[in-house]
Amino acid sequence: MEKRLLISLYDGCQYHCTFCMYGYVKENHPLANKDSMSAEQWYAVLSKAHRHGFRVLEIGGRGEPTLNPVFTRVVTLAHQLGYRVELLSNALQDKPIIEILPYLSKLTINLNAIDAQAMQAIHQ
Repeated sequence: MEKRLLISLYDGCQYHCTFCMYGYVKENHPLANKDSMSAEQWYAVLSKAHRHGFRVLEIGGRGEPTLNPVFTRVVTLAHQLGYRVELLSNALQDKPIIEILPYLSKLTINLNAIDAQAMQAIHQ
């Protein structure tokens, strides 16, 4: 069985989904973690995990990863280390995703909404 590493790069999100257990953490909310680790710090974590047999990197978890300024660099570094990279995103910021698309083995896009009315329209 492959060892999988799940990381969260950012606590904030543009959505406000009623079902999300992190729904209180909006992109501009004071609880949103804007002080992420640097790309170099992520590289150290990813390198160590890779040495310990991790081969799949899942980027998702809490928040929208593309909001992190080091997002594309972290994905690039993971790819260079030999990880198969999987991403869970709302894809509202498409430019960073397009940039790292060749490095992804899996992309899952959340089709949710930024307000209750749009959420209802999407999920009817």
